[in-house]
Amino acid sequence: MKFTKPATTYEDQADILFERGLALRENSADNSREEIILRLRDVGYYRLSGYWYPFMRDGKFTEGVTFAMIWRRYTFDRQLRFHVLDAIERVEIFLRDSLAMELAQQSGPFGYQYPQNVPDMNDNEHAQFLGKCLKDFHRSKELFATHFKNTYGDSHVFPPIWVIVEMLEFGSLVSLYQGSSRVVRDNIASNLEIPSSILLSWLRTLNDVRNICAHHSRLWNKEFGRVPRIPRDWHSAAFDNRRLFGILTILAHLVTRIAPTSHLFTRFMALLHEYPDLPLCPMGFPPSWKSESCWKHLCDRYEQSTDTVIRSE
Repeated sequence: MKFTKPATTYEDQADILFERGLALRENSADNSREEIILRLRDVGYYRLSGYWYPFMRDGKFTEGVTFAMIWRRYTFDRQLRFHVLDAIERVEIFLRDSLAMELAQQSGPFGYQYPQNVPDMNDNEHAQFLGKCLKDFHRSKELFATHFKNTYGDSHVFPPIWVIVEMLEFGSLVSLYQGSSRVVRDNIASNLEIPSSILLSWLRTLNDVRNICAHHSRLWNKEFGRVPRIPRDWHSAAFDNRRLFGILTILAHLVTRIAPTSHLFTRFMALLHEYPDLPLCPMGFPPSWKSESCWKHLCDRYEQSTDTVIRSE
C-alpha cells in the first residue's frame, strides 16, 4: 500500500489530537492548545505518541484524557531513564575494573592480544576486537592513553588491559567478558552471587536497555525483545522478565552487591512516590513486588528513612 498521508504542522497535529477526543481546557496552562503545540515542537508527535496510545480505544482517546496526563507519563519516563542509566553505569564500571583485574592476573597486562587468553572468541572475532581496540586507542585523547603512547609507544603497539577497558563501549566490554576464559567469567560472576551464564545474559540485556536510554526512547511500558535469563530460585508466576520490572530487579541485585551503600534505589522509590497516578502494571510490577527477596530490604530502607509507604500497584 502506498503511503499518502500529507506532511502536517504542529498546529495540525494538535488539531488531530482534539479530533480524536483529547480534552481541551483553554483555562488550564497544561492543557491549552498553545501549550500542546509547544510540547509537540519540543518533543515531536511520534515520540509522544507512545505515551498517549495507552489512553486510546479504537483510535479515540477515552473520555476525560488531557494532555497533562500524557505529559506526566513522558516526564516520568525521562526521569526513569536517568535512574536506569545511573544503575547501568555502576555495573559498567564494575565490569571494566573486574575484567582488567582478572585478565591481567590470568594472562598479564598484554595477554588479551593472544587468542589463547580469550578462548571463547573465534579468530575472526578476536581480530575484529583487536582492530577496534587499536582504533580507539589511537583516536583517544584521554590523559592515560596519551601518556602511554608518549612514554611506551616506541615499544608497544597495544596498551595494557587496564587502559583498553577504559576506552571500550559497554557492548565491547560484554563481548570481551563473553570471550574470556571460564575462570575469568566465573570469578567476576561469583562476586555478584550469580552463575556466569546468568551474568552474561544480564549484560547483553543491559546493553540493549542502555542503548534505549541513550537514544531517549520510551522505556517505562516497553516489552523487551531480548529476555534475560532468571536464576531458578527467582521463578514465580508473577515475575515477568520481558518487562521493566525484570530489568529493575536485575539492576537491584547487581547494584546492591557492587555498591551496598548506594542510595540509587532509594531515589527510584522516591520517583514512584512522586507519580502515584502512574500504574505499575504496564512496567511488569506484580502486586507482591515489595515482598520479592531483592526488593524487600530496599523498600523497608526507604520507608524507614522517609516514613513513607511505597504503593504495591
